[in-house]
Amino acid sequence: MSDNIQIKIPLNWELISIKESINKYPLTGKKLNQKEYEKEGLFPVIDQGQSYIGGYSNRNDLIISSENPFIIFGDHTLKIKFINFDFIAGADGVKVFQAKKFFYPKLFYYFSQAVKFPHKGYARHFQFFEKAEIPLPPLAEQHRIVEKIEEEFTRLDAGVAALKRAKALIPKYRQSVLKAAMCGDLTKEWRALHPDVESAEVLVEKKSKTYGSNQNLSERSNKFDINNKLPNKWVLANSKEIGIINPKKNLSNIKDSDIVSFIPMKCVSELSGEIDLSEQKRLQEVKKGYTQFINGDILFAKITPCMENGKVALVNDLINSIGFGSTEFHIFRFNSRLNRKFFFYYLIQEGFRRDAKRKMTGSAGQLRVPKSFLENIMFPLPPLEEQHEIVSEIERRFSIIDEMERVVEESLLKAERLRQSVLKKAFEGRLVEQSPDDEPAGVLLERIKAEKELRAAEGKANGKKKSAGKKKIKKKESE
Repeated sequence: MSDNIQIKIPLNWELISIKESINKYPLTGKKLNQKEYEKEGLFPVIDQGQSYIGGYSNRNDLIISSENPFIIFGDHTLKIKFINFDFIAGADGVKVFQAKKFFYPKLFYYFSQAVKFPHKGYARHFQFFEKAEIPLPPLAEQHRIVEKIEEEFTRLDAGVAALKRAKALIPKYRQSVLKAAMCGDLTKEWRALHPDVESAEVLVEKKSKTYGSNQNLSERSNKFDINNKLPNKWVLANSKEIGIINPKKNLSNIKDSDIVSFIPMKCVSELSGEIDLSEQKRLQEVKKGYTQFINGDILFAKITPCMENGKVALVNDLINSIGFGSTEFHIFRFNSRLNRKFFFYYLIQEGFRRDAKRKMTGSAGQLRVPKSFLENIMFPLPPLEEQHEIVSEIERRFSIIDEMERVVEESLLKAERLRQSVLKKAFEGRLVEQSPDDEPAGVLLERIKAEKELRAAEGKANGKKKSAGKKKIKKKESE
């Protein structure tokens, strides 16, 4: 919908303004404020929101009912809805009307979606809508057009439903890849071809020495007794043995006036690991009251619902190699000899986030994953070369899934364009053939006008007769 343009229509059609085509329904005392909506109730509330039904209510004094369908117009949102059941109108920006008898209601609904009128942002638009012109086909053709539109839409809807089912499965495909990666299934063939790789035990030993641990593998109780469930040369490693959770701040090599990267929670995407690095601050602005991290660290959102939604990211390309952000991040700093992307992919697993959620503490709405939970994580740790191979395999499969997602999204957009194309063809009289047997729309309008004038004249005549009869009665009474 944009500015008005000249509408070309078939010869036996007419152009008529929206205002002349509808009967408005008065809503005085019949609207329900949004704060009074219920999640369940006897009657649906229809408003200008994107959802077909905004809520529910049991207020039978507000019911709008009629044998003929209603059309709802969102004064601000431009949302148009076809309603053929009893309902209650939402309070804000709702216009309710019915098509006049010369317009098949369902066709008016479809045509109103193709009407051109100015868009003024979040202003009121009904004044522009009702001034716009809408084509009026012969009544018989109106029914044929609706039948054809709904035939086309049924085919489109079946395709769209299949696409949406495919779209809903995409996150599950990604999680399946991660699950297979973390148990070694993705690299089973690779291990057979590389039997001589260095065991992951060496990584843990070297890490323990780096961070001053005096405990070697043989002294670790029975911690690795379940290694037989892991692929050969994998080990289970405690997070404290391969990294640090929430390392202390270190500002020794940077000045207060230096620029650093700033990453609030909103700048971390869900599950993808993408970060918006556009925000910058001077060190003096953020060195207190914010969480510090460096290139190579992993940010892990600890608060609900950010944690459940998968706000995890591996940070790189920080200004001056340092960044600050929300205090609602836990920071993982893994040994530089490990592949940090491997651990990023581990942390975005749905199963891991489920476990983390069960361990959250705090009050409702302020639940957080405690540091102690992360410190006690037992990571399945592959040999370093296999970590690299696993990351490569994950990203190869993810690229295929990403392409699948792109194709699905493009197909959904194409389906919507096809839907609009069907409406445009219908609006211009190109969807079905015209029939010479149809009563032209102009004749239909004249006939309805004549019938209306006749009824008005008859009503006036009946009124005069009643008035004359009353006068005769009064005259007799006076005699």
